[in-house]
Amino acid sequence: MKKEKIKRPKKISPREQAFLSLLAIDREGAFSNLEIKKVLSRSLFSKPDMHLYTALVYGVIQNELYLDHQINKMIKSRTSLDFKVRELLRMGAYQLLMMDRIPDYAVISEAVDLCGRHCPRAKGFVNGVLRNMARQKKQLKKWSWSDYENSVQALSVRASVPKAILEIFLQVFGTKKGVSILMQMNQPSPLTLRTNGLKTTRENLKHLLEQDGIESEETALSERGLRIKNASVSELSGTQAYQAGFYTIQDQGAMLIAEALDPKPGDQVLDMCAAPGGKTTYIAEMMQDCGQITARDLYPSRLKLVDNQASLLGITIIHTEVCDGTQLNPKDHERYDRVLLDAPCSGLGIIRRKPEIRYRFNRKEQKTLIQIQQKMLIHAVDALKPGGTLVYSTCTIDPKENNEQIQWLVQNKKNIKIETTRQISLLDDQCDGFFIAKMKKIGAAQD
Repeated sequence: MKKEKIKRPKKISPREQAFLSLLAIDREGAFSNLEIKKVLSRSLFSKPDMHLYTALVYGVIQNELYLDHQINKMIKSRTSLDFKVRELLRMGAYQLLMMDRIPDYAVISEAVDLCGRHCPRAKGFVNGVLRNMARQKKQLKKWSWSDYENSVQALSVRASVPKAILEIFLQVFGTKKGVSILMQMNQPSPLTLRTNGLKTTRENLKHLLEQDGIESEETALSERGLRIKNASVSELSGTQAYQAGFYTIQDQGAMLIAEALDPKPGDQVLDMCAAPGGKTTYIAEMMQDCGQITARDLYPSRLKLVDNQASLLGITIIHTEVCDGTQLNPKDHERYDRVLLDAPCSGLGIIRRKPEIRYRFNRKEQKTLIQIQQKMLIHAVDALKPGGTLVYSTCTIDPKENNEQIQWLVQNKKNIKIETTRQISLLDDQCDGFFIAKMKKIGAAQD
């Protein structure tokens, strides 16, 4: 289907920008975090309007199935809606049913005005649906199991998670923990920092942030982490401590991946999928900037992010290379003491940060990812010295990309021994969902 080009007006309200961003995400395949970052970088809005814009974009995506369920109750005909009209109704429904500070009349008026600019023939329809929803919103907000065919459908709608993904979470974590995780995935993600041990300590960094009015608490799982209580990414990126390279903004779960590799000063390390560089630079910090890290990615533009971050942090041992990890590189053979393969994956563990991932998951594309992961695992083993350490990680929770891949590897490479595996979730000190497997190469290959 040919995509319709989205017209972007010069002067814009936060609601209209949210509408356009949602179209870009749903129709053009944009990622929400990058779309929001791009919009906020233009400095179009006041701080309250920035918050409204961000809340609308994330809120609508996070609750899409629930909002569609409520919208469908208001529509007599079950024929499909024009995608722009559907997006406007989702925004209106989110404000009416899930936000408390905006008067109903303002929500409806803004929606109708937007409709007039972008799909004028539907103005009366949008007005009628949202007015009806406003009249019935007390009843609509009530939770009733009778609205659903079964408990799986009920949870899928309530958490706005497609059934296929819901079933994976329940399989991996069990019913009680799985439901708890699913119901928390639409809450705001925590913001954590990683202390640069080359320049400061966690205690000193905490004190420096306090001088800027930024409150933080120590993370429980990583000794380098601080969880921020009252500042945004843009505010943290503007501090003197950040400009001096005292910290990196990084999820605690990602810190644990680099820590599992346990690099030592003087090591030769290969990071096969390094960009944007968070794990790579942490490895360098743990190596005390002594040794060498070969950091690879498919795209020069992404490797530039690694170089920039290393420069900011005062790191000199990272050498970036454009390289396709699915292709065997003969010069790598048994060259490295440690190899990190943070593999491309379905991303089901970072749905809190990229909520649109839940609607893009499909098994056919996953099969292609699994084949890529297997090729890269074989090449990672080849690059590793006997006695060396391999860490395989993903930001998904699906066993097909995690434990099953590790079992496949040890069956095909008899010289690989599993030391530890770990599935992290937001139940682990609010971390994103990461899988980490630490392995050892015990001798020459015996294929």
